[in-house]
Amino acid sequence: MKASRIVTCASALVAAPVIMSAIATAAEPPSVDVATGKHWIVVTVQPNSDDRPEFCRVDPYFGTPQTVSLAVPASGNLFLDNVPAGPRRISVWCPNGGVTERDVVVA
Repeated sequence: MKASRIVTCASALVAAPVIMSAIATAAEPPSVDVATGKHWIVVTVQPNSDDRPEFCRVDPYFGTPQTVSLAVPASGNLFLDNVPAGPRRISVWCPNGGVTERDVVVA
């Protein structure tokens, strides 16, 4: 009985720092810049976490039936041509970094 209490106490002492470090290192969402023009969009992605992913995902038609998930290199640009005019919501996701959304209007 005493051994199980010691194991439980030791487990709690080991688990607490691990959990606290995971909370402290929670990554920030990526920085996203969006430029628009006549039927085009350029999305620039910059991950803000120390754990740099190889690729992030961009959805230039977020919330519409045309939704897609396009790969863009981390710290890279994605150019989209022939985008219909009107308001758009751009969603960017990077592993270990969360999601960033931007609302834009395409001319």
